[in-house]
Order: sequence, then C-alpha cells, then structure tokens
Amino acid sequence: MPAEVLEIFDWIANAFAGWRYLFSPSFRKRTHARWKAEGRGKAVVEILFGTLGVLFTIFLVWLVVNLLRS
Repeated sequence: MPAEVLEIFDWIANAFAGWRYLFSPSFRKRTHARWKAEGRGKAVVEILFGTLGVLFTIFLVWLVVNLLRS
C-alpha cells in the first residue's frame, strides 16, 4: 500500500519532466546525453510519456478554466 501511494509522486515528476524539457536548455542537454547512453528505446518511451504529461496538464488546466467559467 505505501509503495502505491508514493507512486503518485513519480507520476507528478514525470508529468512535469515534459514541461521542464521544453523550457530548460540545461535539462534538455542532460536528457539528450542520457538518451545517447541508454539507447533509443528508452528515449522513445520518455518522449511518449513526456508528451502525454504535457497534454494531460493542458487538459487539466482547460477543465479547471471551463469549470470556473460555468
């Protein structure tokens, strides 16, 4: 049970990693170096989940704005 509860923090960190990648050149540079070392498969998975995290946070902001406007 405690492990599942702590997993939410991992999800939150992954959601913000996509935003950090977009806005932080130093993070992007370190990420590219790590992807070169770890291989293309790891990069594809991280790109997919980073994109999903960005889209999900945009959706949440859109949802909150629409709820507040109603």
